[in-house]
Amino acid sequence: MPKEDKVNVDAEGRVQCFDEFGFAIFEKDFEPENPRCHDYSYSISINHEHSAKEVGAWKRLLTNWDTLDQRFHTKLQRLMRNGVPKHFRCTLWKNLLGSESLEKSSHFSYKANLVAIREQMVDLGISEYGAEGNALQALSEALKTNNELKHSGHVDVNHIRQILLDLDRTYPTHNLYMGNGGPAREGKASLFRVLSLYARYNPTIGYCQGMSYIAGMLLMHMEEKDAFWCFAALIERQKYLQGYFDDKLSRIQRHAAVFEKLMKQRFPQLSEHIENHGLQPLMFVTPWFMCLFTNLTCWDTVLAIWDLILVDGVTTIFQVGLAIMKVAESRLLATDSLIKLLPQMLHLSNEIVQYDTLLPAIWETHIEKWEIHSLQAVIQEEKQLKERQSMKRRHKTDQEYSSPVVAKRAKHNSESVPTRNGSVLSKLTNMFVSTNETAETGGSTDQSKSLAHMRVAYHRHRNSPRKNITRRRSPRSLGAGSALRSPGLAKQLESNRKNVSPCEVANENSFQGDLSFSFATPVRRSPRIARLHGLLRDINTPSEKRLVSSKASVQHSFKMFHTPTPLRKSQRSPVQSNSTASPSFASPELELRPMQKLQ
Repeated sequence: MPKEDKVNVDAEGRVQCFDEFGFAIFEKDFEPENPRCHDYSYSISINHEHSAKEVGAWKRLLTNWDTLDQRFHTKLQRLMRNGVPKHFRCTLWKNLLGSESLEKSSHFSYKANLVAIREQMVDLGISEYGAEGNALQALSEALKTNNELKHSGHVDVNHIRQILLDLDRTYPTHNLYMGNGGPAREGKASLFRVLSLYARYNPTIGYCQGMSYIAGMLLMHMEEKDAFWCFAALIERQKYLQGYFDDKLSRIQRHAAVFEKLMKQRFPQLSEHIENHGLQPLMFVTPWFMCLFTNLTCWDTVLAIWDLILVDGVTTIFQVGLAIMKVAESRLLATDSLIKLLPQMLHLSNEIVQYDTLLPAIWETHIEKWEIHSLQAVIQEEKQLKERQSMKRRHKTDQEYSSPVVAKRAKHNSESVPTRNGSVLSKLTNMFVSTNETAETGGSTDQSKSLAHMRVAYHRHRNSPRKNITRRRSPRSLGAGSALRSPGLAKQLESNRKNVSPCEVANENSFQGDLSFSFATPVRRSPRIARLHGLLRDINTPSEKRLVSSKASVQHSFKMFHTPTPLRKSQRSPVQSNSTASPSFASPELELRPMQKLQ
């Protein structure tokens, strides 16, 4: 019997019972490899003691899903603060992911492709309920010996082998996948079918480690077919995990770099501490982001995080990561070695991930989509700058260490070429000398012809009628109310307006007065100075055109300054303080003003 199967049998024999979410509770003297926490701090998630008013609100929301307006997002977040009822979670997740619309618009038939998968299993000599004997070792050689299996309609045998290996590693203490009993065998078979069918559905991605945890989570709450289409929506939609499981893992690397930037902004001391110990965020961010925090020990916290992720998408992933760093900051700062620091990040303690501890920190952590996009632009700009600097260094090195023989030969060739007309002034003078005179001075025939053509063009321009010709004026000479613009300048200004970075933050329409003139080059205008001169109408006005530098780092800093922030309680009027409406907003410069005492 393989070692993994023996461990599973031993663990299955020491189970006392299963908790509310289906995870095994073992005897006191037995500890599994990755134990789960069963002391759930959120009683509603266990007892489902939702009031009749909340249950009615959830029913109305899910029944009228297709007719909801823009306010539904706020209403949904307010309801989710008190938890999602267990019997509504399947419908909610399918609506948020849009799995039904994806199934209707796709030509992929689940049943027909399932038959094709089973036919391939028969050819390989294995079953969806597991491999027998040495079948796993023979799978890697099947492609070499049987050419029919290389057909594009079949799933890659390497993907099938990896899926079979990961079945026993996915939620090994959950009753749906634990042991070799009847329910566990059927649960693993369902998981195998979902993953192998997706490898057939999208062969460019196939299967990647970490997918089994996402598919296993979906199978805990819905039927197999619904889980497949929800899984496809999660993996392929830009709002969620698109690009996380490709060959190069490009998006997860970019997001890890963005998370590192966010840590330096919000937790500078902790970021410096982690960097000094040689710990890169990619080491612990990858399992967090790719598995959507399913490795956390408190399952009520995992479910709440999934509810938020399916509502807001990848933004919530950064939000949860920053909340974890906020809660664990004091513990991590007290750790003085990489050997202890990395296991703490990969296996977070129960005190950090408990519902009552982590969820309030998540709700207090705010991050916007523009921050992620802006920081990605900053990272790309820094990468391009490093590439240019490295190219300059290589070019300089090539010049310094070039062969002396080559340099001497180039110098000799340059000295051997006769210079005909000497200085630039003499060349300019020869343009207005006749062709015969130029030929007499020893100029070449081709050079004489070119100079002759240039002189003819020059004299035609001098002798042409100059009626109805408006003298071109430079941008500096044009006043704010001037309507005189040359076509070339107008074209240049129009191109400057089009070449706007996605991080643009300021606009000309935010200012009062006559600002019809647009500068040829972007110029930054401080909102504080503009307010002093009475030019700024409202700092919270949406932006359309740029008045800041196109540099990504400058635009990110300006956007951070430009973003409205909630008022403090002392800044609000008594009417605003007593009302339940959303608070008014103030600019960051208003937050820096000294507070006045209330009389």
